[in-house]
Amino acid sequence: CIVGGTLLVGMFLPTITIPLGLIGSTCSPLIVFILPCLIFQSMDDKGMLKEPGITDSFRMRVKVVLYLGYLLIPLCTVVWLLSLIGKL
Repeated sequence: CIVGGTLLVGMFLPTITIPLGLIGSTCSPLIVFILPCLIFQSMDDKGMLKEPGITDSFRMRVKVVLYLGYLLIPLCTVVWLLSLIGKL
């Protein structure tokens, strides 16, 4: 299934910029915003963080950044699609 899908993409798309743009618009917010926040929350829940500067205010800011990352994935994808449509 994976090999067939990549074969079809390679046969029918004239350039590699379309799949790379889609991957970039979805994975960039995931890597930059969402994963670090989820890792922090996981470590915090397990009691692995003993830093004195980690307060409830800091935890709230981590949640804000996490939700911002969730909002950026569809926003970046829409912006990418609009730029793709503008190039056609």
